[in-house]
Amino acid sequence: MRRIWLKPWFFLALLTSLGTAACSGTGDGVVLFSVEDDIALGQKVAAQTDSTYRSKNQLLERNNGANQRAYVLLDAVVSKVLSSNELQYRNEFPWDVKIIKDDEIQNAFATPGGIFMCSRG
Repeated sequence: MRRIWLKPWFFLALLTSLGTAACSGTGDGVVLFSVEDDIALGQKVAAQTDSTYRSKNQLLERNNGANQRAYVLLDAVVSKVLSSNELQYRNEFPWDVKIIKDDEIQNAFATPGGIFMCSRG
């Protein structure tokens, strides 16, 4: 009997097809997480990230006057992206941007549920 389960290419094909179905934005695939699940997971990740960078004094607070210009500029970018008619769930997620004070790194990432983190570098 052939053991197809032990073939690396089989696992790669299986993972690729599952990943494509789970992340399908067309509605044709299998959705593994609900919007509510995405929001809850995003809030947990954001809270943990906020805590980590706040303890290092690296989270630029939105309500600090010195940071307002940067947040205005980033909010404009988010608004432009959200104005696209192609974007699914643009009205379901609580979109937010946070800035991390790290001049050495040029990076950004998003959590599930519409929260973006951008480094200042």
